Amino acid sequence: MLGPHYDEGRNLPSESPKDVPLPQDDPEVLEIIFNAIHYRMEAIDDPLDPAVVLRVTIIADKYDFMEAFKLASRD
Repeated sequence: MLGPHYDEGRNLPSESPKDVPLPQDDPEVLEIIFNAIHYRMEAIDDPLDPAVVLRVTIIADKYDFMEAFKLASRD
C-alpha cells in the first residue's frame, strides 16, 4: 500500500510519518494485525474471540498481509 504504485506511497516525507486514513477498517482489528506482523504477540489477547479472528482474517486478506501473517498465526 505504501509502494510507489499507490497514492499513499507517493511523495512520502522523510522527516515525518504520513497519515493514511482507513475509515472503513476496524481499528481494533488493525491493531491486532500490526502487532502480529511485528511479532508483538504479548499485546494481543489470548485467546482471541472467534468473531475477532474472522474480522482479522478479512482485513489481513484485504491488505495482502496473509503471507506476513503466517508466522504470527502459528502462535
